[in-house]
Amino acid sequence: MLTTSDHTPPQRYESEALTIRRIEAFEDPRVLIPFIAKEACTVSQAAKIAGKSAGTIRNWIERFHIGCRVGPSHFMVSKIALRLLLCREWPGLLDYLRGDRLGDRVLLHIIALEINPDAYGDN
Repeated sequence: MLTTSDHTPPQRYESEALTIRRIEAFEDPRVLIPFIAKEACTVSQAAKIAGKSAGTIRNWIERFHIGCRVGPSHFMVSKIALRLLLCREWPGLLDYLRGDRLGDRVLLHIIALEINPDAYGDN
């Protein structure tokens, strides 16, 4: 009989957990940089897209860096980062936070959201 002490989680789950921890600890995320209006949405719009509460979206902004503060009390959310989070595309979200907009993992979502990749320049 297999006990919990005998069970080693598959490598995929270990790397997913490690990537999530790296996202949570990420410093200086490049969210909404450059600012492309079609990429941005409000917290309430993000909540509607995700089927979650505005409070959950604000928690995700803090935990996963999917948005940024604009002004003293207003947040904007990146639709790209939100989509990466909802799809559990952790490596892609990490790429996005680093500023990568044209790599395969992020570009797929930019195109799906009908955002012109040329808006990001050479990245």
